[in-house]
Amino acid sequence: MIISRPFPTRFAILPNAYYTYDQPSGDRKLTTRISAEYTLNNGLTVVAVNVGLLAFDFEKTNLGKFDLFDSDAPGVIPEVVTQSRDNMLEVQTRRLEQAVFVSACIFGKYAFSKNSSIKEPRYPGLDELFNWDRSSTTNEVEFFKSDEQRLRALLASAAPQGRSAWQNSISSEQFREGVELADRLMAANSENRVADYTALITMTYQAVVLHSRQHAGASVALSATIAEVLLEELLYSAGFVVGHPAKAGFAERSSDETISKNKLKEMRAADRIAHLEKYGVLDKYLTDRLNELRKARNELMHRSQDARPHQSGNAITAVRDLLYLCTSEQFELNAPWTYRT
Repeated sequence: MIISRPFPTRFAILPNAYYTYDQPSGDRKLTTRISAEYTLNNGLTVVAVNVGLLAFDFEKTNLGKFDLFDSDAPGVIPEVVTQSRDNMLEVQTRRLEQAVFVSACIFGKYAFSKNSSIKEPRYPGLDELFNWDRSSTTNEVEFFKSDEQRLRALLASAAPQGRSAWQNSISSEQFREGVELADRLMAANSENRVADYTALITMTYQAVVLHSRQHAGASVALSATIAEVLLEELLYSAGFVVGHPAKAGFAERSSDETISKNKLKEMRAADRIAHLEKYGVLDKYLTDRLNELRKARNELMHRSQDARPHQSGNAITAVRDLLYLCTSEQFELNAPWTYRT
């Protein structure tokens, strides 16, 4: 017998092991109090939870309600059940990517305002999603008992020294600024030729997590992929591609400076960097960083020469600067790493 049930549209994640939300000065008690809330233009509701969680409700988005099919019959699993599970995993993966994107915007905007990097970034897995609901009597979120036990264990392992310092708190206003940034970047996607900021910033956050854990090679590989897309988008935005006028904020180009789409496809990363530097879109500092990234990526891919943490850090800095050139938005997506002497 095939059984169907509505699949939850909500989950909460812990995308960072350091920050809390709207924690009063000097207060060391953390709770599941709802500290702030914002609904994006695509219908996604984002809730900041005092203890450091971010909770999401996808019901009114294109990743909203669907039914999951199960079978209680022995033997071969029916194809409709297999397809339903595959669909569930696809939807949950896309939901998680969007949730991490919004999280990255919140942390990136906050870090920029503090002139600092992001501390203790985490990229949660599909096994770290926690169903939540609103309390009917208090301004708090509630979890099923099984999820609450898993969540307590995660909070304890993610921050064994405790998470109660009010200095690490993101205010309601700072939270709102970060989610509004996510809203603007998603809206800007419709004007882009090749860049999907939602995907690219999610990948950037992955690169930041890898860098913070000193998985430098994997971080460099991701950063190089992101940079290639942003360089191509920048060539379009700056008006270098025939038939595509410069966007606001970029100088108008003469026909001597433009390139055809066929020529664009033939250009390697080094050629694109050189072209953008030649006409003043990239300064020498960023050009040097991008060439360092290109060489580190080639050493990794063609000579199996792993990167070093300082290289992955420089790579993320280059990606940050490219994102600024493409979006005109200021946010800081980077993280420190530790060592002993």
